[in-house]
Amino acid sequence: ALLAANPALQMLDFLRSQTIDTTEISLEEYFGIYIRDVAHGLRRSDPQNREPVVVCGPTTTTYLMYYGGAKGIGTLYWENLPGLKATAAIYAAQTDKEAEELCRKHQATHMLIFESDAFALEYTRLHRGLPLESQPYDAFGPKLMSGGTRPSWLKPLPHQPPPVQFGSHRLFEIVRDSMAEP
Repeated sequence: ALLAANPALQMLDFLRSQTIDTTEISLEEYFGIYIRDVAHGLRRSDPQNREPVVVCGPTTTTYLMYYGGAKGIGTLYWENLPGLKATAAIYAAQTDKEAEELCRKHQATHMLIFESDAFALEYTRLHRGLPLESQPYDAFGPKLMSGGTRPSWLKPLPHQPPPVQFGSHRLFEIVRDSMAEP
């Protein structure tokens, strides 16, 4: 499996099983360790050793970039307004085909959706100019987040979920051949 063994997470589990006091490790720090291992696993999984370019929520994007050296598209930094708009357009896409075209345009290689940092509805509202109370579940990102039908160009990647629960999450590779098997 792609991310079957997360050495840093295994070390944390070992430390937690010992008499060493690890209560000072916050959930945010644990999340950073997990995201770092995801980013490094994505890099190792590419036979051409290209940097992964990940579409995900803004916090996860920042963590992937900082802790794992991956590239991300949508951060909330003021100098990245074009990236934020691009990610919002992907999440707000009306069709799977439109989302695929946008992912390819921005050279995205993976998509990672955490329930705790999905930002799917927010991205969609931002892109469409909708009020806060709107629930645009017809868009690509919210449908994917809620477990809707996965398009054939998104290949689920096997990975070991963290022992600490961050909410459900889904990890995909954006396959180069859109005729890939679902």
